[in-house]
Amino acid sequence: MLVPEFMNATSMRFIANRDIWGSREYPSRVYGWVAFSTAQILSELPYALVGSVVFFSLFYFPIGLPLGLPAGYTFLMVLLFHIFATSWGQWVGALR
Repeated sequence: MLVPEFMNATSMRFIANRDIWGSREYPSRVYGWVAFSTAQILSELPYALVGSVVFFSLFYFPIGLPLGLPAGYTFLMVLLFHIFATSWGQWVGALR
C-alpha cells in the first residue's frame, strides 16, 4: 500500500514543477520538455536510494533474515520498487 503515497507525493511535486516550467521556461525556450523530464527523473533517484536504504534496514535486519546474496537481491528489489513508484507518480503527473 505504499505506491499510492509515493505517487501522490511525486505527482503533486511534478505538477508544481511542470507549472513553473510552463510559465517561466517554456515561453523563453531555454530548455525543452525532454530536459525537464530528465531533470525530474534524475532528481528523484537520490531520494529513492535513501528511502530504500531506510525501508530495507527497518524491515530486513530486525527480523533476522539471512545476509549475503538474499539480502542484496532483496535490497535491489526494494530499490527498484521505490524507483518504479516514483516514476509512475511522475508519469501520472505528466498526464494531467
